[in-house]
Amino acid sequence: MQLINNVFYQLVDVVLPPRCASCDVHLIQDAGLCSKCWSGIHFISGVMCYKCGYPMEFDLQEDQKNVLCGRCFTKSIKYEFEYARSVCSYGGIAKKIVSRFKYNDNLHIANYLAKSMLVCFLENFKNCNIICPVPIHSKSLRQRTFNQSALIILAFIKLLKKSDINIRYIPDLLCKTKLTARQNTLSRDQRLQNVKNSFCLNDKYDIKNQKIIILDDVITTGATINECSKTIKKNVKSAKIYAISYARTTLSDFFAEDENF
Repeated sequence: MQLINNVFYQLVDVVLPPRCASCDVHLIQDAGLCSKCWSGIHFISGVMCYKCGYPMEFDLQEDQKNVLCGRCFTKSIKYEFEYARSVCSYGGIAKKIVSRFKYNDNLHIANYLAKSMLVCFLENFKNCNIICPVPIHSKSLRQRTFNQSALIILAFIKLLKKSDINIRYIPDLLCKTKLTARQNTLSRDQRLQNVKNSFCLNDKYDIKNQKIIILDDVITTGATINECSKTIKKNVKSAKIYAISYARTTLSDFFAEDENF
């Protein structure tokens, strides 16, 4: 069976050779990105805000758990999740990849996004029990025909099984009940109001004392993830919530591409 599988995937690579998730150039191996596009990704590593995962520009020589960005230190947004982590900064190549995935129906890019998030997961979330996507409204789902976060999770679950990690996937743990404007068209304060009270928890699942990961493609201000977390914590106080995304915005991303910040 293993031999048959190997032959099958070799034939697939010949007929449908892997392409770069950013520029579509043919790749020798399914690495996800060509070397040129790979060099354009700004990966988040080193010192970061323990709470929201915002990358720091300098090493404070402190324990990682004591490091907070200005927003988290002043609690200008009171995050209900334990902490959030992202793979890279949302700008340039990363933004192009996400845009091609969400708005141009390049659904195969979900595999690249899942692979990119695997190391982040293994480093930060191995002890979590449940994973769920940020939900989208039924009207948006009919228009787009897919939930991008759910597609990433489906690819992600396959990778975790190969690593002998079992995590419970609950696609409908959260439901979006209010049709909202696209977050990327709004200012920070508008984003907070836009998603307020827009989610509900599916109470048919017992999630008491569970460690739950909410997955999204991009974290901007954290308003959407936080509202999802609030919804869960309001109903199940013993649950612990974590967040993971492929990309997150930084100040340079905002000033370069978002005049509403």
